[in-house]
Amino acid sequence: MTVYYVDGKFVPDDQAMIPVDDLAVLRGFGICDIMRTFHGKPYFIDEHIQRLMDSAKQIGLLLPWKTDEIKAIVLETLQKNKPTAEANIRIVITGGSSPDFLTPSGNPRLIVMVTPQAQKSGAVEALYINSQKQVLEGTTSNLFAFFGNTLVTPPAQGILKGITRKLILSLGAQFFQITEEPLFLNRLTAADEVFITGTNKGVVPVIQIDDAIISNGRPGKNTAKLIQALDQHTRHFSSR
Repeated sequence: MTVYYVDGKFVPDDQAMIPVDDLAVLRGFGICDIMRTFHGKPYFIDEHIQRLMDSAKQIGLLLPWKTDEIKAIVLETLQKNKPTAEANIRIVITGGSSPDFLTPSGNPRLIVMVTPQAQKSGAVEALYINSQKQVLEGTTSNLFAFFGNTLVTPPAQGILKGITRKLILSLGAQFFQITEEPLFLNRLTAADEVFITGTNKGVVPVIQIDDAIISNGRPGKNTAKLIQALDQHTRHFSSR
């Protein structure tokens, strides 16, 4: 049985619910963040919770919890589920119930859900492209491309502040020259290697964008090197 934390209580997943007057239902007003486990431990939990707090601040959602309180709830939810395989952990904070169906009343709801980590042999993602034909990111991922041994990624301003993105930039700096600059679609499809990153994806090679095949249509050696570096990092993390 899967157990969720919902608004102060641990409940079975089939009993997890929030009122229809919650602003998340009425206006889609709320925030969320997702992390995954490695060897049963939440990966970068402090960074994910801090990003959640930053998201709340950006939309003006006042939170009654401190970061260590949310962390304790996340860890207890994970412990109650005792997943036998790796898991995704999703934290959702809603705007809370609103008497006038519009204005936050200062009582947000905290929800923590633990679900199995899905294993997929392939990936399907959509890319965001702005009016200048710059490719920014995926729907839930950050974007990278190799041109020779130079690793290029769009500038951090205006894109998802990906925690895995930050780690890949740190790991990649040991092996490659790194540049943050706009990636136009026609340049991206001419790259030697392309990959995306995300918390529940890790590093995923991209071999085709629309009808354009990237290089020889196979994951490249530099991407493989970063996958190996990330794997080593998670192994070190799980042994702490």
